[in-house]
Amino acid sequence: MNDTPLISVLMPVYNVESYIDEAIESVISQSYTNFELIIVDDGSSDSTWEKVSRAAATDSRIRLTRNAKNIQIAGSLNVALSLAKGAYIARADGDDIMEIDRLQQQFDFLTQNSHCDIVGCSLRYVDETGKLLSIREYVSDPDLLAHLARYINPIAHVWLARAEVYRIVGGYQFSSVEDYDFICRALVAGFKIANVPSYFGMRIRIRSGNTLGLYGFRQSLLFEQVRSRYKSKYITNTAIMDITEYAKLHPFLSAFRQKSFALAQIILNSARSRIRFLYFAAVIISSAISIDALRYYRNTAFSRIYTMYYVFKRSRIISSGVQQ
Repeated sequence: MNDTPLISVLMPVYNVESYIDEAIESVISQSYTNFELIIVDDGSSDSTWEKVSRAAATDSRIRLTRNAKNIQIAGSLNVALSLAKGAYIARADGDDIMEIDRLQQQFDFLTQNSHCDIVGCSLRYVDETGKLLSIREYVSDPDLLAHLARYINPIAHVWLARAEVYRIVGGYQFSSVEDYDFICRALVAGFKIANVPSYFGMRIRIRSGNTLGLYGFRQSLLFEQVRSRYKSKYITNTAIMDITEYAKLHPFLSAFRQKSFALAQIILNSARSRIRFLYFAAVIISSAISIDALRYYRNTAFSRIYTMYYVFKRSRIISSGVQQ
């Protein structure tokens, strides 16, 4: 009899036939075994549904449902939430890979840090073939993360949260920035977030075209609105303008921003794996081409500057306390 708390792992999937088998295997192989994997297929047109159905037939911990029509990722996550029975909620995507101890590491962290309610982890980014592209290490301090949310999303979407957070904050709202929006609302509600220090618990798949064009511009537009609301602590379920409303009000500007953002991303991606000088040059050119790219780099720069200031201030406080 398993006496550890049940963790509900939410996995929305859409047309990921090339990656879904590996993603599911990485979940069912977890060292923390008391979980349910809730897979919501958002109307896939490839063989994704057939593959997840075969997996469910071999493991009773997998629960499946399929949307009658495509409702995008936020809607699919809310469908999974409505089915979740766990005392903790985790997230995984159908093209990413969990490290074998991810759930255990995050569960242990929340058990040992009762003041925290949501915990993420650092990431490794891989290409379609699984080759390592880069890493991203997230800081852990809850107070620092709450401030960094004014500029960036300070925690990756692959967190583990106490179920009560969702009961109080609600579900996901805006597809493409659903995670950042949820974290902002959780912070405003008084919940604490953290990251497992120096632990890389996920391999995130970077697929060609992931952030280009319409989707990338939509994500940038919504992110800036959510960020502004968090800075002013004005968090509601309304007053967000999606790309369709923006395009109606500013048709020519909308088309220009979409194309310039796509071009900026192409330039940046072409230099990402090259020498540092070329990458910085690509950042400057991308910023000059696209106001949305410029905002992203500005926010990233502000977050790094504040992090250095915060670390310096904490070290001064600690050193003065030691001297006393």
